[in-house]
Amino acid sequence: LTISTCSTWNTPATAPTTCPTPTQVYTGTLAAAVLPSTTLTGGQGELYQFTVTLPSGATDADQGLTTQAGFSWTATNT
Repeated sequence: LTISTCSTWNTPATAPTTCPTPTQVYTGTLAAAVLPSTTLTGGQGELYQFTVTLPSGATDADQGLTTQAGFSWTATNT
């Protein structure tokens, strides 16, 4: 699993839908994933890209498998 940050946007109308220049912020297992703190001002948002790679020993049968993950985001007013 690789997690990258793509960009910060100022309003939902300007939120990007693609990630042309990702900056990697995490590589490892999903179970251990922790993202760095981000400071945003009112109305701003952050776009993340999650990339999952199958191990080299994966077979064709593995291509159709699915999984789910839940994420919790906490906002703190400072």
